[in-house]
Amino acid sequence: MRRLRIVAYVIVALALTLGAVYVVRNPERETLDAMPRLGVGGSFVHLAHGTTHYELTGPATAPTVVLVHGFSVPYYIWDSTTTALADAGFRVLRYDLMGRGWSGRGNTREFTADLFDAQLTDLLDSLRITDPVHIVGLSMGGPVTAYFTDRHA
Repeated sequence: MRRLRIVAYVIVALALTLGAVYVVRNPERETLDAMPRLGVGGSFVHLAHGTTHYELTGPATAPTVVLVHGFSVPYYIWDSTTTALADAGFRVLRYDLMGRGWSGRGNTREFTADLFDAQLTDLLDSLRITDPVHIVGLSMGGPVTAYFTDRHA
């Protein structure tokens, strides 16, 4: 019984330590400017709510597929999907949601559906993508895409 209690204490201590390290060293809490973004792939555009990190690949005249990542993994989650879609002849846009990956943290801690909708709308406008797009969301990207589709379809 004593050994079981010690193991439980070690597990709890380890979990608390890992949680503290994550909170202190979470790179998504850092302010981003040009210096940390040096050497990062993709492109950056300054939009109304901050800087957005994105990649646009594939033929310019092809139908566009927009890929929206989830809460915990930024746009690189779409690496193999981007390659497959571009190889299949689609134009592919993937980007980091505000507060995630290499996109700006913004002046807000309120990452709402309206913010993500405005980010995608502004990104499409800045890239002059005016034709209808196919939109795919993963995890939290699902509600983002549903909200966007509801407002713009």
